Amino acid sequence: MRQSIPRSPTTRVLFGLIAAAALFPSSVLAIASYDAGAFFQFTSITADDGVFLDISVEPDDNLVNTSTTIGATATATSDPAVGPVSDPIQDVRVIGSAGLVPGASISSADAFNRLTVAALNTNTSGGTVDVVFEFIYGADVMASLTDMVTESAFASAGIFMDTVFGGAGLPGGSIVDVVLDLFDTGQDSIFNFGSYTLTLQPGEFNGVYVDLSALGQAISISDPDNGVPLPATLALLMAGLIGMARGGRAFSIRA
Repeated sequence: MRQSIPRSPTTRVLFGLIAAAALFPSSVLAIASYDAGAFFQFTSITADDGVFLDISVEPDDNLVNTSTTIGATATATSDPAVGPVSDPIQDVRVIGSAGLVPGASISSADAFNRLTVAALNTNTSGGTVDVVFEFIYGADVMASLTDMVTESAFASAGIFMDTVFGGAGLPGGSIVDVVLDLFDTGQDSIFNFGSYTLTLQPGEFNGVYVDLSALGQAISISDPDNGVPLPATLALLMAGLIGMARGGRAFSIRA
C-alpha cells in the first residue's frame, strides 16, 4: 500500500540545505579554532617564625593581546592572583577562530601573568628558616580544523615556577616547567600538584615566582577562484531552491 506524505516547509528547507552543501565548496565553510588555558593555585604557604611574606603582581606582568581580520574572533583573559597570601589563584586563557570569509581570515591571541611571593627572614642571627609552598596546577589545549588543506591552528599553554634568585635546588633548575603545544588538530591536558621548601639564611630575601602563558593562532584561507560560487552556480542553486519551494507534489513510500 502506498501512503502519500506531503512535503512540509521543514522538509523543503532540509533539501535546500543539502543542495547548498553539495554546490558550495567546502573551503567556503572552513573554520580553524583554538582554546588554551593554564591555572595555578597555592593551596597553602607556611613559614617559620620571623619570616615576612608578600604577594605581588606587577601591572607589566599581566598582559593580554588579540588580533583579528574579518571573519575571525579572538579573546584573551589574564586573571592574576592579588588576594591573600594564604590562597592566591591565577589563570590565563585564549580562545579564537577564523573562517567563513573569502580570502584569508586570521586570529591570534596571547595572555601572560606573573605572580611573585616574596619571603624575608627578618632574623639577622641564628639558624635558617623554611617556607613551604603547596600548590596545584593545570593546563589544557585544543586545536581544531575542518579542512586541513586550507587551514592551520596552533594552541599553547605554559606554567613555569622558580625561585626569585637562582634555580630551585640545582643551578638552572626549576620547580615546575610545563608546556603543552598543539598544531593543526587535537587536544591535551595536564593536572598535577607539588610542594617546594624554600630555605632562607639569616636576613636573606628570596621567594618564588610563577609565570603563566597562553597562546593561540588560527588561519583559514578561501581561494576566491575556487572557494566562492560562480554566478552560474548561484543561479543553479536558486533555481533548485525555488523549484523545491513550489513543489506541491507529494512523494510516496511503500508501506
